[in-house]
Amino acid sequence: MSSLFTNQYGLSEIQNGLTFIANGVGSLVGTLITGKILDADYRKVKAEYQSLFDAEGSRRSSSEFPLEKARLRLVPIFACLQCLSLILFGWTIQYKVHIAVPVISTFITGWTVVSMQSIIMTYLVDIFHERSAAASASINLARCLFAAGGTSFVMPMINDVGVGVTFTICAAVQFVSLVGPFIQWRFAGGWRKEAEAKKRIAEVDD
Repeated sequence: MSSLFTNQYGLSEIQNGLTFIANGVGSLVGTLITGKILDADYRKVKAEYQSLFDAEGSRRSSSEFPLEKARLRLVPIFACLQCLSLILFGWTIQYKVHIAVPVISTFITGWTVVSMQSIIMTYLVDIFHERSAAASASINLARCLFAAGGTSFVMPMINDVGVGVTFTICAAVQFVSLVGPFIQWRFAGGWRKEAEAKKRIAEVDD
């Protein structure tokens, strides 16, 4: 990011450093606010679930709670905001729009990146509560691998096709990756029920 601001706007090293403040503030806002949003959304879904079955006097196991709905339904919102911020950053940098615009886009990117990470991390800890440390380590490993891979081709792509096209491609890749959370949303509830049933059978056999 710093080289882009230097090349397009002629910023000094100190000015370049100041441009990172927006991303840091966005990350801080995501850390402070997104957790509260997730908790409120979870309580809302849980209250709806309990009121539905309490009225019928029926009992449900934990595997039947719509955990994916409670944890993942905000993913498309933050993902789309992040895609838009990437596209905004790329094209405003390319056409040298007032520097405030790409800087604001880095704020949105920082906020949505941390928010997405919080959502996925919370969901993984919920479904792998007995192996929460391994779940946290796995998402950090995946994030680092994608970051390493991304940095290896982003600058060459920028040199070949330009900043705007490059960041549009990055946004498109991220949008396509939403198929992962969609699969979880659609099928993970059934997978958890099957796993719980197998666990009960194994306990009976023992």
